[in-house]
Amino acid sequence: MVIDRRRPLQSVGHGLHLAMSVVMMAMAWPWWSGLPSAPQVVFFTVAAGWFVLMLLAQSLRRMPRWYAHGHNPWHLVMHVVMMLTMVWMVVSMAGMGPSAPGHDHSSLSLPIAISGVVLTGGLIVAAMICLVDCMENLRGDRRSGAEARASGAQTLMNLGMAAMCLPMLVV
Repeated sequence: MVIDRRRPLQSVGHGLHLAMSVVMMAMAWPWWSGLPSAPQVVFFTVAAGWFVLMLLAQSLRRMPRWYAHGHNPWHLVMHVVMMLTMVWMVVSMAGMGPSAPGHDHSSLSLPIAISGVVLTGGLIVAAMICLVDCMENLRGDRRSGAEARASGAQTLMNLGMAAMCLPMLVV
């Protein structure tokens, strides 16, 4: 966030990912369930909207690609999926959805379960795309080592989120 301060839009994206990471870590601890879920749902919904706006601005050629740290449209879609997955996780873990009382995930309603499967599948597909991108960068076919590290980190981020979602879907 500090390095990219010349690109405030990118700094906002970094801040959103930092918040996502902190909440993901907190979700693994029992005390997280004592935190109010509604503000988290609002925050991550707004975060998804932020990336949708960046995607639209880039697609309509209202924003140069370098404003989004060179991310192409599919990459921005990946960020939307991540933030919507956070909304899904908070809703399903907090029992905010229909037929999902407390932490009894075996009672996820069909629409919530299906949306969880779709979002988790999206994370896995995004991880594979990022992995291929990382490998191409490591081979030297494209761009730089810094981009290989970024693609590798994005691969791990997507797989980590998918790993957190899977137990919620199979319990």
